[in-house]
Amino acid sequence: MDGRLQERLNHIFFYLVIACFTALVLIYVSDSDFTTPVVRMLLFGLILGIMGASLYKIIRHGRLAEDKIIEQKHLLRAIIDNTPSLVYIKDIHGKYLMVNRTFEDVSGHPGASVLGKTDAELFSPDIAHEFASRDREALKKNAMVRSRHDMQINSDTFHFYAVRFPLFHNGDNAYGICAIATNISDVVTAQKLEQQTRIAETTIEAQERERHEIGKELHDNVSQLLATAKLMMDTAARQPESSEACLAKGREYLLEAIDEIRNLSHRMVPPAFDQQQFTEAVENLLRDYSNVSHLQVQLNTQQETNLLDDRIKLALYRILQEQMNNVIKHAAASAVLVVIHMDGALVRLKIEDNGRGFDPALPSKGIGLKNMSNRVSVLNGHMDIASMPGKGCTIQVSLPVHQPAHAS
Repeated sequence: MDGRLQERLNHIFFYLVIACFTALVLIYVSDSDFTTPVVRMLLFGLILGIMGASLYKIIRHGRLAEDKIIEQKHLLRAIIDNTPSLVYIKDIHGKYLMVNRTFEDVSGHPGASVLGKTDAELFSPDIAHEFASRDREALKKNAMVRSRHDMQINSDTFHFYAVRFPLFHNGDNAYGICAIATNISDVVTAQKLEQQTRIAETTIEAQERERHEIGKELHDNVSQLLATAKLMMDTAARQPESSEACLAKGREYLLEAIDEIRNLSHRMVPPAFDQQQFTEAVENLLRDYSNVSHLQVQLNTQQETNLLDDRIKLALYRILQEQMNNVIKHAAASAVLVVIHMDGALVRLKIEDNGRGFDPALPSKGIGLKNMSNRVSVLNGHMDIASMPGKGCTIQVSLPVHQPAHAS
């Protein structure tokens, strides 16, 4: 039966009982001849019957409503206990009022041992602080708060996406807070595997490209220089009268080949930061690019960057090297600005050129930008590309100074 209709029937029965009771009083006190003892008795019995039936109806429907509430409570509890999400309710002082079965399984604490306790009594200090601070944030804002949690519980790593919202009575003051945290560990693991696969593929592509470039350099440049040097030595052997000039020329070609091999190896092998400062390595790199391309290169850096972790130094060096290659090959730029500086817990790199620019939204034919992006991603950083056709290009990279031990 509809709840509103049931409520109206209860009101009707209640007023009927009042009316019958009033009629009884009137009959009892009336002195009219109509109310003879027999008539009074009949009326009295009729009214009592109506009152009894009405009271039975009210009591019966009250019990049915109470049973319905209990049934709904059991249903709600079954849903909460069987959801894969972690659910809890606390009072405004941070004491647990209710937890579901998933909470018990993840935390390792049975529900009965949790009730009435705070996070500080159940979890490690960092987890307790994380939970409590997020709860306070939702209570302070008086609104729903979303958050992401990565935590270690009982030697297992969990990743949660949580929503928290205050609970209210009829008034405006909250009496507690409810949290629903969905375990997204499988999703995060899948994303990491996908990222690792993408990085591995890009690394293989980069290695193949480097091998191709090395082979091209050896074939188109070094091999030709060596072939010419051999030709000069063969000529000197056949023509003794011009041997001195041919040997001298052959020697020049050999020295040039040696320089080309040295330059090639310099580009392939990372600098040893334990033997030279990071700022010095960057200056030497940009000087080499300026010499071979006639670019006007301006460098602004800070000595504090020399104290960075070698992984960060190498990543910044390779990103700078990659982008300088892009500028020389594709940008047709005349000037480049490079800025490396510390910004709190971040180190920032900016590479700005005045070349022809491009549309970042269009697919890139090469893997240079992808390789740079993957280097940044591995170190939990961020890279932004701002460019337009005819407006040059600006690449900005930010990397956290403090890296976890597994970042590589």
